[in-house]
Amino acid sequence: HEQCIQRCLDSLLALPINIPYEIVVGDDRSSDNTYKILEKYQTKYPDIIQIYKVNSDDANPMTNGERAGYNRSCGYKLLRGKYYAEVDGDDYVLPNQVYQTMVEFLENHPDCHLCMQNFAVLKDGDDSNRIHRYHPQLPWNTGDSITAEEYLMHPEFFMQHQGFVFRRNMKDDPTLHTGRFYEDTTVSLFHLQYGNIGIVNESGYVWICYPNGINVGLRA
Repeated sequence: HEQCIQRCLDSLLALPINIPYEIVVGDDRSSDNTYKILEKYQTKYPDIIQIYKVNSDDANPMTNGERAGYNRSCGYKLLRGKYYAEVDGDDYVLPNQVYQTMVEFLENHPDCHLCMQNFAVLKDGDDSNRIHRYHPQLPWNTGDSITAEEYLMHPEFFMQHQGFVFRRNMKDDPTLHTGRFYEDTTVSLFHLQYGNIGIVNESGYVWICYPNGINVGLRA
Protein backbone atom coordinates (compact mmCIF):
# COMPACT_ATOMS: atom_id res chain seq x y z
CA HIS A 1 0.00 0.00 0.00
CA GLU A 2 3.01 2.33 0.12
CA GLN A 3 2.20 3.65 -3.36
CA CYS A 4 -1.47 4.28 -2.54
CA ILE A 5 -1.88 5.10 1.13
CA GLN A 6 -0.93 8.77 0.78
CA ARG A 7 -3.53 9.27 -1.95
CA CYS A 8 -6.12 7.58 0.24
CA LEU A 9 -5.37 9.65 3.34
CA ASP A 10 -5.14 12.91 1.41
CA SER A 11 -8.56 12.26 -0.10
CA LEU A 12 -10.08 11.60 3.32
CA LEU A 13 -8.51 14.72 4.81
CA ALA A 14 -9.82 16.81 1.91
CA LEU A 15 -13.46 15.79 2.35
CA PRO A 16 -15.55 18.99 2.30
CA ILE A 17 -17.77 18.03 5.21
CA ASN A 18 -18.70 19.97 8.35
CA ILE A 19 -19.03 17.05 10.75
CA PRO A 20 -16.20 15.90 13.03
CA TYR A 21 -14.60 12.62 12.02
CA GLU A 22 -11.63 10.41 12.79
CA ILE A 23 -9.45 8.23 10.57
CA VAL A 24 -8.36 4.91 12.07
CA VAL A 25 -5.68 3.11 10.04
CA GLY A 26 -4.26 -0.36 10.63
CA ASP A 27 -0.96 -1.77 9.38
CA ASP A 28 -0.57 -5.54 9.15
CA ARG A 29 3.10 -6.50 8.89
CA SER A 30 3.86 -4.18 5.96
CA SER A 31 7.37 -4.69 4.58
CA ASP A 32 7.61 -1.32 2.82
CA ASN A 33 7.40 2.25 4.12
CA THR A 34 3.65 2.23 4.75
CA TYR A 35 3.91 2.48 8.53
CA LYS A 36 6.46 5.30 8.34
CA ILE A 37 4.06 7.21 6.10
CA LEU A 38 1.25 6.58 8.60
CA GLU A 39 3.40 7.88 11.46
CA LYS A 40 4.06 11.12 9.58
CA TYR A 41 0.34 11.65 9.00
CA GLN A 42 -0.52 10.90 12.63
CA THR A 43 2.12 13.39 13.79
CA LYS A 44 0.71 16.05 11.48
CA TYR A 45 -2.97 15.32 12.28
CA PRO A 46 -2.95 13.92 15.85
CA ASP A 47 -6.57 14.90 16.51
CA ILE A 48 -7.86 13.12 13.41
CA ILE A 49 -5.63 10.16 12.59
CA GLN A 50 -5.10 7.17 14.83
CA ILE A 51 -2.83 4.34 13.65
CA TYR A 52 -2.23 0.86 14.98
CA LYS A 53 -0.20 -2.23 14.17
CA VAL A 54 -1.44 -5.80 14.02
CA ASN A 55 0.04 -9.16 13.14
CA SER A 56 -2.65 -11.22 11.46
CA ASP A 57 -0.59 -14.36 12.06
CA ASP A 58 -2.01 -14.17 15.59
CA ALA A 59 -5.43 -15.09 14.16
CA ASN A 60 -4.16 -18.20 12.37
CA PRO A 61 -5.69 -17.05 9.06
CA MET A 62 -6.36 -19.45 6.20
CA THR A 63 -6.79 -16.76 3.51
CA ASN A 64 -5.79 -13.17 2.79
CA GLY A 65 -9.44 -12.27 3.37
CA GLU A 66 -9.15 -13.54 6.94
CA ARG A 67 -5.97 -11.51 7.40
CA ALA A 68 -7.81 -8.38 6.30
CA GLY A 69 -10.76 -9.35 8.49
CA TYR A 70 -8.57 -9.58 11.56
CA ASN A 71 -7.02 -6.19 10.83
CA ARG A 72 -10.45 -4.59 10.41
CA SER A 73 -11.83 -6.18 13.56
CA CYS A 74 -8.93 -4.72 15.55
CA GLY A 75 -9.65 -1.32 14.04
CA TYR A 76 -13.35 -1.51 14.82
CA LYS A 77 -12.59 -1.77 18.53
CA LEU A 78 -10.85 1.63 18.36
CA LEU A 79 -13.77 3.50 16.82
CA ARG A 80 -15.45 6.25 18.83
CA GLY A 81 -18.01 7.67 16.42
CA LYS A 82 -21.71 7.07 15.99
CA TYR A 83 -21.26 6.07 12.34
CA TYR A 84 -18.43 4.53 10.39
CA ALA A 85 -17.36 3.67 6.86
CA GLU A 86 -14.46 1.60 5.62
CA VAL A 87 -11.97 2.61 2.94
CA ASP A 88 -9.35 0.23 1.56
CA GLY A 89 -5.85 1.67 1.49
CA ASP A 90 -5.56 1.44 -2.29
CA ASP A 91 -8.92 3.15 -2.88
CA TYR A 92 -9.87 6.77 -2.25
CA VAL A 93 -12.82 9.12 -1.85
CA LEU A 94 -13.97 12.04 -3.98
CA PRO A 95 -14.07 15.68 -2.80
CA ASN A 96 -17.84 16.01 -2.68
CA GLN A 97 -20.72 16.03 -0.18
CA VAL A 98 -21.72 12.36 -0.50
CA TYR A 99 -20.52 11.29 2.96
CA GLN A 100 -22.07 14.38 4.53
CA THR A 101 -25.37 13.50 2.84
CA MET A 102 -25.18 9.88 4.00
CA VAL A 103 -24.58 10.82 7.63
CA GLU A 104 -27.36 13.39 7.55
CA PHE A 105 -29.71 10.77 6.12
CA LEU A 106 -28.97 8.38 8.98
CA GLU A 107 -29.40 11.19 11.50
CA ASN A 108 -32.87 11.91 10.10
CA HIS A 109 -33.95 8.28 9.61
CA PRO A 110 -33.44 6.27 12.81
CA ASP A 111 -35.14 3.27 11.17
CA CYS A 112 -32.14 2.94 8.82
CA HIS A 113 -28.99 1.19 9.97
CA LEU A 114 -27.04 1.69 6.74
CA CYS A 115 -26.84 4.27 3.99
CA MET A 116 -25.66 3.20 0.53
CA GLN A 117 -24.03 5.24 -2.19
CA ASN A 118 -23.57 4.40 -5.88
CA PHE A 119 -19.82 3.86 -5.64
CA ALA A 120 -17.46 4.51 -8.54
CA VAL A 121 -15.02 2.16 -10.28
CA LEU A 122 -11.64 2.81 -11.85
CA LYS A 123 -9.33 0.29 -13.48
CA ASP A 124 -5.86 0.21 -11.94
CA GLY A 125 -3.56 2.37 -14.06
CA ASP A 126 -6.35 4.27 -15.83
CA ASP A 127 -6.55 8.04 -15.76
CA SER A 128 -9.02 9.42 -13.20
CA ASN A 129 -11.20 10.84 -15.99
CA ARG A 130 -12.29 7.26 -16.69
CA ILE A 131 -14.03 6.91 -13.32
CA HIS A 132 -17.60 5.71 -13.74
CA ARG A 133 -20.41 4.52 -11.51
CA TYR A 134 -20.73 0.82 -10.88
CA HIS A 135 -24.47 1.13 -11.49
CA PRO A 136 -25.20 3.61 -14.32
CA GLN A 137 -28.42 4.27 -12.42
CA LEU A 138 -29.59 2.67 -9.19
CA PRO A 139 -33.16 1.36 -9.18
CA TRP A 140 -33.75 3.67 -6.22
CA ASN A 141 -33.44 7.42 -5.83
CA THR A 142 -31.59 9.59 -3.35
CA GLY A 143 -33.72 9.84 -0.23
CA ASP A 144 -35.35 6.42 -0.65
CA SER A 145 -35.35 3.86 2.13
CA ILE A 146 -35.40 0.16 1.26
CA THR A 147 -35.60 -3.05 3.24
CA ALA A 148 -32.89 -5.68 3.41
CA GLU A 149 -35.12 -7.99 1.38
CA GLU A 150 -35.57 -5.43 -1.39
CA TYR A 151 -31.80 -5.02 -1.59
CA LEU A 152 -30.80 -8.68 -1.39
CA MET A 153 -33.43 -9.84 -3.87
CA HIS A 154 -32.60 -7.27 -6.53
CA PRO A 155 -31.35 -8.99 -9.74
CA GLU A 156 -28.22 -6.81 -9.86
CA PHE A 157 -27.45 -7.22 -6.17
CA PHE A 158 -23.77 -6.82 -5.31
CA MET A 159 -22.56 -6.41 -1.74
CA GLN A 160 -20.02 -3.60 -1.96
CA HIS A 161 -19.17 -3.09 1.69
CA GLN A 162 -17.20 0.10 1.07
CA GLY A 163 -20.28 1.73 -0.46
CA PHE A 164 -21.99 1.88 2.94
CA VAL A 165 -21.98 4.15 5.94
CA PHE A 166 -23.00 2.09 8.96
CA ARG A 167 -24.73 3.08 12.17
CA ARG A 168 -22.78 1.52 15.01
CA ASN A 169 -24.85 -0.64 17.34
CA MET A 170 -23.32 0.12 20.72
CA LYS A 171 -24.99 -2.95 22.21
CA ASP A 172 -23.77 -5.49 19.67
CA ASP A 173 -20.12 -5.54 18.57
CA PRO A 174 -19.87 -7.39 15.21
CA THR A 175 -16.29 -8.46 15.93
CA LEU A 176 -17.54 -10.62 18.80
CA HIS A 177 -19.48 -12.66 16.24
CA THR A 178 -16.97 -12.66 13.38
CA GLY A 179 -13.40 -12.50 14.70
CA ARG A 180 -11.00 -12.94 11.79
CA PHE A 181 -14.03 -13.45 9.52
CA TYR A 182 -14.83 -9.71 9.78
CA GLU A 183 -15.08 -9.50 6.00
CA ASP A 184 -17.12 -7.30 3.65
CA THR A 185 -20.23 -9.38 3.08
CA THR A 186 -20.34 -10.84 6.58
CA VAL A 187 -20.29 -7.44 8.26
CA SER A 188 -22.76 -5.85 5.83
CA LEU A 189 -25.22 -8.69 6.43
CA PHE A 190 -24.72 -8.28 10.18
CA HIS A 191 -25.87 -4.65 9.97
CA LEU A 192 -28.82 -5.46 7.71
CA GLN A 193 -30.56 -7.27 10.55
CA TYR A 194 -31.01 -4.02 12.47
CA GLY A 195 -32.74 -1.73 9.99
CA ASN A 196 -33.37 -0.45 6.51
CA ILE A 197 -30.97 1.01 3.96
CA GLY A 198 -30.98 4.67 2.96
CA ILE A 199 -30.06 5.53 -0.62
CA VAL A 200 -27.76 8.26 -1.94
CA ASN A 201 -27.56 7.77 -5.69
CA GLU A 202 -24.22 9.55 -6.04
CA SER A 203 -20.57 8.47 -5.97
CA GLY A 204 -18.18 9.41 -3.20
CA TYR A 205 -16.02 6.27 -3.06
CA VAL A 206 -13.64 5.14 -5.83
CA TRP A 207 -12.96 1.41 -5.90
CA ILE A 208 -9.78 0.45 -7.78
CA CYS A 209 -10.30 -2.67 -9.89
CA TYR A 210 -7.22 -4.81 -10.51
CA PRO A 211 -6.84 -7.12 -13.54
CA ASN A 212 -6.42 -10.22 -11.38
CA GLY A 213 -8.77 -9.18 -8.60
CA ILE A 214 -11.57 -11.38 -7.30
CA ASN A 215 -14.26 -9.11 -8.75
CA VAL A 216 -12.57 -8.51 -12.10
CA GLY A 217 -15.92 -9.11 -13.84
CA LEU A 218 -17.41 -5.88 -12.51
CA ARG A 219 -18.16 -2.98 -14.84
CA ALA A 220 -14.63 -1.60 -14.94
